[in-house]
Amino acid sequence: MRIQTPLALSVLFATTISFCAAGANSAFAQPQAQGEPDPSLLKRHAPTDSDAAVELKEFHGQGISVKYPAGWEVISDVPEPRVLHVKTLGGKVNASVTVQDLPDDTSLDDYKEATTRDITEEAGQIHPEKLSEETTHLGEMPAWKLVYSIKVPDSKPASSAKQTLFVAVKDGRGYLLCCTAFDALPGKFDGVFRSMADSMKVDSGAAKAAPAADAPN
Repeated sequence: MRIQTPLALSVLFATTISFCAAGANSAFAQPQAQGEPDPSLLKRHAPTDSDAAVELKEFHGQGISVKYPAGWEVISDVPEPRVLHVKTLGGKVNASVTVQDLPDDTSLDDYKEATTRDITEEAGQIHPEKLSEETTHLGEMPAWKLVYSIKVPDSKPASSAKQTLFVAVKDGRGYLLCCTAFDALPGKFDGVFRSMADSMKVDSGAAKAAPAADAPN
């Protein structure tokens, strides 16, 4: 059995350029780095790791809750199984949460391996480079954290971004928090993303609605 994760790398920027490496069985394009080509964005204040007092809002849905900075824009009509997508600075910083039903016997290691495989297979022209990985937590769930850099295709001048992915499995469901920030921005967002990860809560009654169908090999 091969687990098909909903992880398909995508970089969206400007208004006319888009690249998506989603396969036929991918549920949606995730994670994403996106943003308008506006140099003034780089001059605006951005929340940094030292901004501990950033006001947060709380999202509730699909059996989870998660907090995100109140000033960030919520992107509506996100495709399932993504349940939340928020962005700031024209999309050059964004984060999304996915909740995916999995086969009952899927372990965190299984989901980690499937995610790693899909990053490799669907990387396209983004050229991901692993920066670090570690065992961590997503809310109260044991999790795996992967940090990697990507190249933004066709960007002029050439741009790169850092993506942080938190992966967890609980009661037959997979949970993904994917966070992206362009390298050229003045703010450092690791603390904000860590706060989002810490804030995630899963309803004790949350369970997958139906057995997940095995994806074709």
